[in-house]
Amino acid sequence: MYSPTFVQKVGDDGLKTQAVGCGPFTLVEFKPNEIIRMKKNPDYWQKGKPYFDEVVVKIVGDPNTRATMLASGDADLAMNLSSPTSRSSARPRASRSWKGPAHSSTTSP
Repeated sequence: MYSPTFVQKVGDDGLKTQAVGCGPFTLVEFKPNEIIRMKKNPDYWQKGKPYFDEVVVKIVGDPNTRATMLASGDADLAMNLSSPTSRSSARPRASRSWKGPAHSSTTSP
């Protein structure tokens, strides 16, 4: 659901490329079929959250490329891999740093 004020401001075409909201992240970058980058919302109502400073979603069409990115450490989470036994996978990691397709985020050390 969009705010009527926002719709009036950006118009129908703006709804395809701009964002509005009060969630834990704010939109920094959006390139269709390429990348979505969000940063921590400093005005988020729950102090201390979200835990990640940034979330990056990379759109990678080829499942083999996603699997390679996951195996090499270029991604921490990948969806819809080509393996018949697994539709998604994640690498275990002790830190709060994710990067790569599906969900990526980073916190400061």
